[in-house]
Amino acid sequence: MTEEVCSVSASKKCTYKNGATLVIPGSHLRAGDPAPQTSKVTYTKIEPGSALFCLGSTYHGAGGNNQRDYFRQDQDEVLATSLEVARGLPDDIRKLAGYYTAVSGVGYVEDHEHPVAYLTKADNSIGELGEQTTRV
Repeated sequence: MTEEVCSVSASKKCTYKNGATLVIPGSHLRAGDPAPQTSKVTYTKIEPGSALFCLGSTYHGAGGNNQRDYFRQDQDEVLATSLEVARGLPDDIRKLAGYYTAVSGVGYVEDHEHPVAYLTKADNSIGELGEQTTRV
């Protein structure tokens, strides 16, 4: 069995209030696929320069930003890279940058499509404006 390791590194202080990663400790030990017990959710607190590591099979996700100040991640490389540039990247760089989905089923785009398949499609537009299009 191949395990994935997930890591989150903090460039800013991450807390419950600003949406730090949440985990359900021990959830990677579930037999089968029962629903996780949300009563066991733990919010992480990560200081700048520190990192959180967990198995990819551990239930984890982003918390909600519950503060008034604006807070966002510094940059998401996949979203910050244009399609034209991403299409020209070598496969090993695409893997490092996060264009490959996890075995747990996250990371898909469009209608459950693999990101690399999306990049290699000839047409990945969502439609075009025409005479019948209602403008708002």
